Amino acid sequence: MTDRPMSHESLTQKAYEELKFRIIRMELHSGVLMTESGIAEDLGMGRTPVREAIQKLKHEGFVKVIPRKGVMVSSLSADEVRSIYEMADGLEGMATRLAAERASQNEINELNSIVYEMKRALAANDMQAWVQADDAFHAQILKISGNSYITEAMELIEGLVSRVRMIVVQVKGLPGKSTNEHEQIARMISERRGNDARDAIQRHHQRVREDIVATIQRLKWI
Repeated sequence: MTDRPMSHESLTQKAYEELKFRIIRMELHSGVLMTESGIAEDLGMGRTPVREAIQKLKHEGFVKVIPRKGVMVSSLSADEVRSIYEMADGLEGMATRLAAERASQNEINELNSIVYEMKRALAANDMQAWVQADDAFHAQILKISGNSYITEAMELIEGLVSRVRMIVVQVKGLPGKSTNEHEQIARMISERRGNDARDAIQRHHQRVREDIVATIQRLKWI
């Protein structure tokens, strides 16, 4: 029995996810001009799904298209990063309060397991594992909140947040303070302290935002 060929929509989604992954993991860098045909050849697929994936990434702020020249990963200014984190601050603050009110014991156990993975990655100085655990922690809070509107709004910026986080971790090393803050937030959620958990994650966002903006201003690139 032969495998059925992938649909056009599936190919577009595959191209989108692969390009987004490479941008977030810094395998594709800002300032480097790429051609649509070169990307298609690299991914081993036709130009049409690649073109559509690029348009979606452009809409989300990951790339910019330069007419008659090619595609380039977008750079982010300090002001743009500040705005992204201000949005995350408000949305995830509410999601965290809702998570504390609505979480089942199994969901709390899963959140604590993610914190354990984060602490283990920190001890092993495993950057990739730490970032993956950090992403999983925030995704779990959104899931537990049960609010699809907050989740959909966060999806607009989650990739950009992951990209910024990866760059800063590579520059500054793994953040022990953030790991401790995640552990405290998880404990507040497990204790049903919704307002305290909301305030804690907003303080976390504010501290991280200031730290990242200062780092970008010092590096003068991202």
